[in-house]
Amino acid sequence: MEFYKAAKRIRTILTVWALKDFGTKKNTHSLKVFAKNISEDDKKLIDEIFNKYNLSPNHQVLIESPQAFIEKEQGRLDMLLAELMDNIVEANTHHNNMPVEARLRREAQDRAIATCFKVFHEIHHIMSVLKLDLNNLAEVVDMIDREITLLRGWRKSDNKKGAS
Repeated sequence: MEFYKAAKRIRTILTVWALKDFGTKKNTHSLKVFAKNISEDDKKLIDEIFNKYNLSPNHQVLIESPQAFIEKEQGRLDMLLAELMDNIVEANTHHNNMPVEARLRREAQDRAIATCFKVFHEIHHIMSVLKLDLNNLAEVVDMIDREITLLRGWRKSDNKKGAS
């Protein structure tokens, strides 16, 4: 049941990431990110503006991501993660000893594998729209790849049992 434990862990990690608005709600970026090779005169002018409006002396600029997109993606990702767990649980409730049950089990396993790919693509979409670094979730992406391998192994094991 390693595939079940791994799916739960993926769901927990990605749910926490989503609850944190994918790490983007209030990102601050240094002015240096936006203005490279800034002249000393311009730097002084910026200092005056920041001082006049009581802004951060470190020239931090607040960037907020579109909340509607974040909320939609939080819901979509949550739905996919729940679907993954539902498919695994459903597949595990069917036994492989009767043809009808084996077919239902296989279909649920196939849906679980497909859902892993959907989760991966959803993560990639979120990160590309919000311009996030995919390397920050490299461990989770690897976990999803591992989950696909585990689910395929489970399905293959069932195939061997059904063939005997």
